[in-house]
Amino acid sequence: MLSLSLALLVGVTSPGTSPVPDRVPTGFTVSVERVDLSGAATVVVDPLLGRVLVQGASLSGKAPRLCPTVERKGDQLTLRCTTKKLWAEVSHDVRGHFIDLRELSGVSWLDLSLLPMKGWAPHSVLLPDTCPGTLAAARGECALARGELEAARAAWTDGLTGPDASLCHLRLGDLAIREGAIEAALAYYAKVPPVGFIGRMGQARTCELLGTCLTEDASTHAGNTEALPAELARELTLFSVRRELAAGRDGRAMQVLLALMETDREACEGWLPLCQKFLAVGFASDSADARIAALSAFLTDKARRGPAEYELNRAASLTARDLGAPAFAASILSANTPKVPAAELSAHLLEIVRLYLAARDPVRATVVLEYAEGKLGAGAYRGGWNGARRQLGRRAGTAVAAPTVERSLEALSTQVSLSTDLARAAALRSRASIPENAP
Repeated sequence: MLSLSLALLVGVTSPGTSPVPDRVPTGFTVSVERVDLSGAATVVVDPLLGRVLVQGASLSGKAPRLCPTVERKGDQLTLRCTTKKLWAEVSHDVRGHFIDLRELSGVSWLDLSLLPMKGWAPHSVLLPDTCPGTLAAARGECALARGELEAARAAWTDGLTGPDASLCHLRLGDLAIREGAIEAALAYYAKVPPVGFIGRMGQARTCELLGTCLTEDASTHAGNTEALPAELARELTLFSVRRELAAGRDGRAMQVLLALMETDREACEGWLPLCQKFLAVGFASDSADARIAALSAFLTDKARRGPAEYELNRAASLTARDLGAPAFAASILSANTPKVPAAELSAHLLEIVRLYLAARDPVRATVVLEYAEGKLGAGAYRGGWNGARRQLGRRAGTAVAAPTVERSLEALSTQVSLSTDLARAAALRSRASIPENAP
């Protein structure tokens, strides 16, 4: 039986721990590679970005075949991998410390953020009940919606012999995945009859774990939402995005996400961290089509704000700049200003000024320059600032009062929508210019 510790579920292993044999995903492994380390380390795996972060140690030998690009920043190594179906764990024996890198056959369950659970309203799964529920299956869904996982487990366990056993087996399988008990999850899913919409949800989960629906045609079939209730259709579509990313089809994944965000007003409600993760992967993709679609999805405003807002704004700004929409890029960075660390503020503001200059908008560029002069003091007269000041025809010492400028900058940060159409147009132009079989 496979069972993972909570640390492994979030992609972290403790330094120097030896693997317990039944934790190793042998039955789900396509290839495995052992990498020698210089000492004890911790590892964080980010499957959809195809990265393994190693903290506290160096590689003793050459870069691994699965992750051939190795970058160092301080005491952290970033291994960039050729697959997104990643597993990694640190271990040791009498010879020393090492990482076992594995490529899985299916979608990786190592990152808990990719395995969210959202309670379904009883009527969405055709249960004649309302919360808090009297039927066992409904009680489970209502408890899940409240974040009470153990109460949900107890309710679904009670329902295993009742008329809603299919739903209860499905949901207990979902809980098992969160705990890393993959064989137990598959056993639960196997008891879900392959009929009706609950059966379709179970089949999609099973084929993702086994890797049998990662080809383009099979993935399309598994993601078919025809006649599904809205809540289940939304979930199945989001999991289709995850599946497409795991298969390395970033552009296709972002197109699925974009279509959902453009047509479903509740696309990311209850799924915001997952949607933001998808956008982050899209912005970081090597595929130009994926980056363009990710920007278009970002512009729908379904997932712009939330826990990863700062990082997403930054990534969206860089993408918009590269697509030829500097005004939008500048507005997004302006909105980020209150969250920028003090040590990075000068470079951040100078970049906004340059973007507005590139957009031939000296008025807004001047507002940001004045803000920088009031906020940074002497720091606004060093480095590239003098070049920006010359472009604007300004001399040092002409700053306005800081409070006035702060209000002006806040106004700029609320005007993102004014340049959104320009960014969308740039994305459409770029998409039209990409060859059909571009990476």
